[in-house]
Amino acid sequence: LKNNKMKQNNLIEDKSNSTPSNDMVNELTINVFGNTIQVSESVNDFVIIPELETFMQKINPVQYEVLTDDIKKNGIHSPIIYIALNDKKLVVDGHIRLRIAKELKIEDFPQHEALEPLNSIEEVKVWMVKNQCQRRNLSKNVRVRIAYALKDSIAEIAQQNLVKAGKNEVVVNKVDTLEELAKIAGVSRTTIARFQSVLEKGTEEVKHKMLDGEISINNAYQEVKDIEQNVSEPQVIVKDILKNNYSMIHSFKEGTAMMKSGDLDCILIVSKGKESMVEETNLKTGLMVID
Repeated sequence: LKNNKMKQNNLIEDKSNSTPSNDMVNELTINVFGNTIQVSESVNDFVIIPELETFMQKINPVQYEVLTDDIKKNGIHSPIIYIALNDKKLVVDGHIRLRIAKELKIEDFPQHEALEPLNSIEEVKVWMVKNQCQRRNLSKNVRVRIAYALKDSIAEIAQQNLVKAGKNEVVVNKVDTLEELAKIAGVSRTTIARFQSVLEKGTEEVKHKMLDGEISINNAYQEVKDIEQNVSEPQVIVKDILKNNYSMIHSFKEGTAMMKSGDLDCILIVSKGKESMVEETNLKTGLMVID
């Protein structure tokens, strides 16, 4: 039993390395939207594929054990949701619950089919995220983080639309990626844009605080803007007081390169807040402001 638990824990932590047993390899494949895909788990007519199982947030071994104990005591209440593909049921929600059901040999559990028309793996991923975001107990930060995971999928759908348009097929919707993510998360497009800005420009500390829900997306965005303003502020101050022979530089390396090219005669380094003490000079001077 201990060895089985360890095997299951390893599977949860790194599902990408999991493979079916040798005697089942030839059987565990399924045709999904025209592609033959390896199945990572099969329970009766239910099948799980790795790409969908690992798409949403992973569960750690402790959480898995807690959920297993709860299902032992109370059974499975949330249904396993699937889409019908020929004679198989492709799981789109409830992958972990289904694995636990197999482990505990539970054969009777709630299930229902996702009836929304889905025509590609990317569309399935969009459905999965929408389903997660509809859960009322999720905070705005979590909804946005989950929805943002769809950025590439939404972009892929947009690309498919362009291809259709090139073939003179009717494109039902032109996709604005950020707008679509905003609709899924139930927030404004501005919130998604700010979330993206923090991921691209924020410090690791600010990003982690936002992703962990310690600070709001708006507050994280404001911290990024404050940092940007503080970086550019010396340039604004210096611009007002510098004479023609001064040039703003951002690093000693930049300054030495400009000296070698003849654009500067010397470099002057001043502390932030001391810019007003800079005096006029006849030398071509590079000014670097440091904290």
